[in-house]
Amino acid sequence: MIETAYFENFKALRAATVPLSNLTLIVGPNASGKTSILQGLHLLAQLGTPVHELVTRGDCDPGTLRTSGASAAMTLRIEGQWNGTQGSLGLSLRGPADDGRIDWEYTVVGKWEQGKWKHKTIKFQAGSWGSGSRQHGGTFNDHPLLEAVKSTVLLHLDPTKLAEPSYSEAITPRVEFDGSNLSAALADMAIAVPQDYQQLLERIRAVVPPMQGLRLEKTKIEDDQWEAVKQDGEPLFRRVRTRSVGYRIVLDFLTGSGLGAAQASEGTLLTLGLLTILTGPARPRLVLIDEFERGLHPKALAELVRQIREIQRQFPDLQIVGTTHSPYLVDHFHAGEVVITALRDDGSVAVGALNQHPEFDRWKDEMSPGEFWSTVGEDWVRDS
Repeated sequence: MIETAYFENFKALRAATVPLSNLTLIVGPNASGKTSILQGLHLLAQLGTPVHELVTRGDCDPGTLRTSGASAAMTLRIEGQWNGTQGSLGLSLRGPADDGRIDWEYTVVGKWEQGKWKHKTIKFQAGSWGSGSRQHGGTFNDHPLLEAVKSTVLLHLDPTKLAEPSYSEAITPRVEFDGSNLSAALADMAIAVPQDYQQLLERIRAVVPPMQGLRLEKTKIEDDQWEAVKQDGEPLFRRVRTRSVGYRIVLDFLTGSGLGAAQASEGTLLTLGLLTILTGPARPRLVLIDEFERGLHPKALAELVRQIREIQRQFPDLQIVGTTHSPYLVDHFHAGEVVITALRDDGSVAVGALNQHPEFDRWKDEMSPGEFWSTVGEDWVRDS
């Protein structure tokens, strides 16, 4: 589990230390760094991919990620315990130099079984950004810390994607970050681990009581794909219509049965997608999610948090970090699990935990966490 994340010159996070719990909720005004924290954690998790793939992606362009006007390195680092051992993982960007070259440095530090991998560094140097690169120092693929950290997903669940019929050729289908492939993952879960599937349905019904049942029906799926062919010795791509047999989600409610998933509410679909990701066979170890509260009534939020805590008791290695603007959701978290962000006058982000407020001990028995946050706001973090 990640216990602390450090950010220097990463977007608006010029110098920020973020305490993280097994379940953490980040609150604060719009454009105050909440999503940047999730993106930074996700970027570190992507060190499990080949280095050249990471640094040539458009979303990782250092001109976008590095704090404007910063002269020092952009640095991201996490510290915590994984599999009972303490360790840290860091990423540093230096440059560009006068010759236009950009240096990345990846460092993994930890104490591991049998003294293996106590410290390892990969240095990477790129030419003109995106035009070519070369790697130095080997690979992290077999590092135990990285194996744990790279099991991470940054969710952007889309109700339209969640409702779509789908099929998968994977041995263990998984729900993608946008919610696509949900029906295929549910069908596999119902067949491979029926007891977990039934428990999942009970959890969903607890959050959305009007939903009485969920069925998966076979359906034909048509899709357009690009196929590579050769014509006169030259490569040519053509669009090909493919047909497959997949699954569609059918829901039963108190007021009607046999409804397609597209007829369900956003809150129902988002709950179904999130709980499937958290409990399915392909579940990640770190889940990052913006706007926890989307589409749910305050009472449903309380039940969702209760179900998430039960899931984490079942899977102790599951860590969740989310953002919200809802004091109703904050009410169901401990003050130490609530991280507040605030924007300083110079555009940088200040970070602090709700229980670090100077008046917290005085008022903690009089107000719920959501009430306390609504009362004290975020200015105290900026001014501390």
